Amino acid sequence: MDGQDPQAITEIARAAQGPVRGVVDLVGSPETAALDFDLLPKGGKLVIVVLFGGGAPWALPLIPIKAATIQGSYVGNLQELRELVELARTGAVPAIPITRRPLEEASAALEDLREGKLVGRAVLTP
Repeated sequence: MDGQDPQAITEIARAAQGPVRGVVDLVGSPETAALDFDLLPKGGKLVIVVLFGGGAPWALPLIPIKAATIQGSYVGNLQELRELVELARTGAVPAIPITRRPLEEASAALEDLREGKLVGRAVLTP
């Protein structure tokens, strides 16, 4: 896929069957970083795993506006990455458990989190 294609974001989201909440950039060019960042929904995470490349192409105010997390990673090698991707592809990596709770239980959910009783994510619903 051509990352500069105006339909690239739509096509990637369609292939992912929903929002792309996390992106791992193994290229590190301004073009891939721009595509990565544009793919992320509010609260998404971008992990950059390169030591060479260009600069970040987005304006700094966009990071807090999007509530994005941008993280660098300098671990592993190509073979380990291939193994990790294969584990995720085959479903060997379990999904993060999601617990839905009514909005009225927000304080209790925070207390459960503080006490280590909450595994995964809690989603508060109105």
